[in-house]
Amino acid sequence: MRTRIIAATAVATVCLGAAASASHAETTTPSSSDLLTKARSYARDTSKSLLTQSPAAESSTSTAATLSRIAGSDRYQTAVKVSQAALPDKAAEGAMVFVASGLNFPDALAGGPAAAHMASPVLLVPSTGTLPSAVAAELDRLHPAGIGVIGGSGAVSDAMVTQLQSHATQEVFRVAGANRFETAAALSDFTVDFDAAQQPIFPKTVYIANGIGFADALSGGANAAREGAPLLLTTATSLPSPTAGVLDLMQPTTVVIMGGTGVVSSSVQSAVAAILPSAKIVRIAGADRFDTSAKASLYAFPTPAGVVTGTWLANGNNYPDALAAAPVVGLFGDVSLLLTKTACVPAPIVTEDNRLAPAERTAVGGTAAVSDAALALTPC
Repeated sequence: MRTRIIAATAVATVCLGAAASASHAETTTPSSSDLLTKARSYARDTSKSLLTQSPAAESSTSTAATLSRIAGSDRYQTAVKVSQAALPDKAAEGAMVFVASGLNFPDALAGGPAAAHMASPVLLVPSTGTLPSAVAAELDRLHPAGIGVIGGSGAVSDAMVTQLQSHATQEVFRVAGANRFETAAALSDFTVDFDAAQQPIFPKTVYIANGIGFADALSGGANAAREGAPLLLTTATSLPSPTAGVLDLMQPTTVVIMGGTGVVSSSVQSAVAAILPSAKIVRIAGADRFDTSAKASLYAFPTPAGVVTGTWLANGNNYPDALAAAPVVGLFGDVSLLLTKTACVPAPIVTEDNRLAPAERTAVGGTAAVSDAALALTPC
């Protein structure tokens, strides 16, 4: 068993790395479109049986949704439960699964859209110590050919990678850069498709979010996962060169910036426009992270009737559960991920959930993350 590293050490070679990884994947894995079709069909048909039904409670919606909860005893087990809610037995057999640190957010933020494009969950692991038994069991259930470890040894230690090796039939590999911006650039490789002649087909849309905070990127990651778009990271005031390099190479026709000018400044937007003078630049921004989450959902589902079947509520003040949820809502395609407070639901989220009128509303995480009152859409 070998460990290889996919790293964005030079911007010009970022998507050459994608070509190499895609070529390898072609000989060992089903196509991402086949996996997505399989996963989405399964999710629509059977996921309800894998969720924990919550007691009925009064809701502020005009039509009561069925209430469910996906939760484990900690962030690692919750991520496993999310994976089980999305994928059937051995859904990743011959394919791959991503893992990321459950103790920090930057790498997993960008990993969600990449994982969704490969029809993979994102499982969380501690940086050091022992691989959680629940994660090991889930990897054995999924039976992947490859395990992609997001981030360098500072995020997921070499000792943890060694423990992962026995759970992949072919290889464990890192997707890592020198920093969070390079790692996100490297992860964008996995959103690239290839035609019959092995020429890259780049995504038409790219999302950009502040990589220093997680709030807006959680919502942007869910949207990007649904659209098959990468999530690239930036600082508040300047566009990192790895991010600029991917934009220049992919030449997307639409760039979606998450958050207001306080988190992604006008100078960053101008830098994007300079690289992509013909691209449409959209900014999704609200008064706070919850309002931005609601606006992201509105952008993803402008006409929800007949499209949206459910909403997932995740804690917007902490990141682990939403990190695991983002790629899965991308797999589902018809579920909106909304951020909430623990005890109650902010007004913009209540309004958006009512607009979506989901048949099912699911809390991601235990009651310490999303209370039963919040699941019942009790307003703040």
